[in-house]
Amino acid sequence: MVKKYVKRPVSVEAIQYTDNNLYEILDFVGKENYRLEHVKNGVVDIMICTLEGDHRCNKGDYIIKGIKGEFYPCKPDIFGKTYNEEKGQIIKLNIYHSDGNYMGVTYGGTLKEFIKKADKGKNIKLISNGKEWFINSALISAFEEVKE
Repeated sequence: MVKKYVKRPVSVEAIQYTDNNLYEILDFVGKENYRLEHVKNGVVDIMICTLEGDHRCNKGDYIIKGIKGEFYPCKPDIFGKTYNEEKGQIIKLNIYHSDGNYMGVTYGGTLKEFIKKADKGKNIKLISNGKEWFINSALISAFEEVKE
């Protein structure tokens, strides 16, 4: 029996191949996952090594990093119908201070961004009970993401 299914909301990283970001794409994909093909008039096509074999990525195409770390190209019209850019993501955290206290906060960004800032000892803007707080990440002894 044929059933209908809804694609799970999964966050992926992607970059669109434009006229001036070849090196950024090559860095994103990693040297083991591409080969370059020179076409007429100095145009470079990128061949992406996917789980299904090599696929050509033309200018305008998106390169997506899948949930298992694999890469694959995607035409812009399909990409636009399938994905929305993550903007203004908000996560909820419990922050534990070095003095033993903790507070529930929200952070305007991804957990990955929060960890990156925390690792650098930077001040982090958080919101608790409707008020903005700037906390030096050096004072944070632990944190946990709160899932709803």
